Amino acid sequence: MILFFNCTNAKKKLSTEQLSSSQGERRQETIDTSFYYVKKLLNRSSHEVAKKLGIPDGKIQITEDCDYLPSCKEATYRNGKYDVLYYGDRLKWLHIDVKGFLNKDAMKRIGFPSCEPTFNNPSFVIRWSYPVKGLREVSVFQNYILINVDANFNDKF
Repeated sequence: MILFFNCTNAKKKLSTEQLSSSQGERRQETIDTSFYYVKKLLNRSSHEVAKKLGIPDGKIQITEDCDYLPSCKEATYRNGKYDVLYYGDRLKWLHIDVKGFLNKDAMKRIGFPSCEPTFNNPSFVIRWSYPVKGLREVSVFQNYILINVDANFNDKF
């Protein structure tokens, strides 16, 4: 069976967070959750991810908290706004720290193909399984989006 999806609003930057600088000033940083930006990160090497997100907040470290992966390394970027897990030096798990996405339109808002969720509990999480080839799952929580790539997927999206 072959499925085709149409991506909409793909280039829209969707979330703005207020951050404090060291001088106590307030500045705005746009967190890009668009499909084209996210897909440039997924399944990429740590070197390629650093080109998009900058240097990690700390050292990339081995962790036991690997979710569905048999082994992994983790890192955070941009003061914890992006939290990632690498498997075989490929980004397989992306956590984006954003608010206000917990609704059935979340997939469309982040530029992925709109489809019905496989699990829907609007007070806690909305989850989509396999909405795009190579993706294991997309979950939207109250304060973040979690995108999982199939561990054995090594093609480009």
